[in-house]
Amino acid sequence: MLRSKTALLALILALGSAARADEHVMLQGFYWDNDSGWYRRLGSQLDELQAGGITAIWLPSPVKCGAGASSNGYDPYDHYDLGEFDQKGTVATHFGTKQELIDLVKAMHDRKMAAYADMVLNHMIGADAQETNPIDQKKDWTRFDYAARKVAPAGAPTWEQVERLLGHPVPHAADEPYLFKKTFSDFHPSAEHRDQNPERHNAAFGADLCQQHDWVRVGFKLWGDWLTRTVGYDGYRLDFAKGLDDGFLDDWLNSDSMKGKFAVREYWEGDVNKLDAFYHEADSASVFDFPLFFNGLNPMCDDTSGNNFDMRTLTACGYSARNRFRTVTFAENHDTDRSNPIRTDKTMAYAFILSMEGYPCVFYKDLYVYGLKDQIFQLIGLRKRFAGGSTSVLHADRHVFVAQRDGTAATTDGLVMVLNNQAAGLVTVPVKVNKKWAGQRLWVHAFGGNVAAVSSGESGKLSGDGAFVPVGADGSASLSAPPRGYAIYAIDNAPPPPPPTPPKNPAMPPKFDLPHDQLVAEHLIKHTHPPQHAPTPARPSPVDPTRSNGMTEALGGTDPH
Repeated sequence: MLRSKTALLALILALGSAARADEHVMLQGFYWDNDSGWYRRLGSQLDELQAGGITAIWLPSPVKCGAGASSNGYDPYDHYDLGEFDQKGTVATHFGTKQELIDLVKAMHDRKMAAYADMVLNHMIGADAQETNPIDQKKDWTRFDYAARKVAPAGAPTWEQVERLLGHPVPHAADEPYLFKKTFSDFHPSAEHRDQNPERHNAAFGADLCQQHDWVRVGFKLWGDWLTRTVGYDGYRLDFAKGLDDGFLDDWLNSDSMKGKFAVREYWEGDVNKLDAFYHEADSASVFDFPLFFNGLNPMCDDTSGNNFDMRTLTACGYSARNRFRTVTFAENHDTDRSNPIRTDKTMAYAFILSMEGYPCVFYKDLYVYGLKDQIFQLIGLRKRFAGGSTSVLHADRHVFVAQRDGTAATTDGLVMVLNNQAAGLVTVPVKVNKKWAGQRLWVHAFGGNVAAVSSGESGKLSGDGAFVPVGADGSASLSAPPRGYAIYAIDNAPPPPPPTPPKNPAMPPKFDLPHDQLVAEHLIKHTHPPQHAPTPARPSPVDPTRSNGMTEALGGTDPH
């Protein structure tokens, strides 16, 4: 219990002690196969992102990878090369140089935005040589010498620090720097784990590190401290956290510069009970709400007929309904965008995560490639103005879901969100709202979706601009939403903040004139996707057996990290 309270306190501190949790919105600041030089691109957009309400950015994995300049960051090769040394055919990583990363994080901090590092601690790829592991007598690419680097970066740990934490001396030449080399004993099967847990100890994503081996455990602590201090990270996204050894993560997150930082784990699991059990294995870190995405948001948005998905599912399908303070919600990420994307009406998903409890994460590609920036920024603004307090479900049937944020006494009045999944026709449902709103007006602040499918008579009844609904003395109100869309209500009729002002001469991604659905359709033509709405899509191996050193390949778009 003490550990859980400590972890919750760390989350509150990481989000800002004086601010409400609902004021914070994360951005996944990259996507699969984005342009090179990404740190500069993202830096040019910080002003607009800040104005749009983004308070933290999940940045890509910073280390030099086995695939060099073409890597998406999930095939780590050298943890101490952040784009500084000429290795794997490049100095910079795919995303930029070490200095560009440091400059980006400083610019974020200048705008009071937090920077979260994508941490790939499970595996490594692109070794310098093969070795035979004496435990299983198999030859594999597990020797990482970093001969091309030869020197340690500024501020890197010394041998004295390493040996003090290990508790014993390590043989090395007098002029040899600590490079955090690896060899077969650092990977599974190891002396500590002879592969007795195949779910966690396997080479599906590369040479599988043994985090309980002292060299790896101590090395990652020292590296995490160096990385955090060098770049200035405020938190972490932990890739494939299910593959990490028991006890390692809590220990790592409570060490040195990592202590007290925000962290969220990726566990590709659609079963809310399994995710809950996983959360309690290391409750120093939050979890992504994959059950909400797989079982709620994805099938809701893609059910264009409105006849297959039952909106009552939204009541409790997500982990955020069970553990709201330790859950990061999302409507898409770099993996689901390639393997199980929301194809239509994605703003319904954003209306949900940006109105309800949990720590919402917006996907960069939805802002700047799929053309949803204006709607998402509007919803973020409403979250910051009105959302707060606990959640009450006011109405749920097969086609309509109505939920209320009750507000807080000191800072927010609350809001009501209405989702309508029907293919045509405005829907209106009677509800009982918070009695503190009795006798007042609930104003329509957002009215999005297939508004064109609303008939002229219905449109005159509730246009979404300057419209309001009276609240009876008993809290009764009749609330409406457009087909395949959403409406957000609140009692405050003050004008919203001015729209974000883009920075001067920004290096923006190319603009698209095509509608979102057509962009998604064209994207899908290029990729093969598994069947939709599976509760827990499998994580197929991304290792290409035709490559002798196990380099990660994007095989059919199925490398979910």
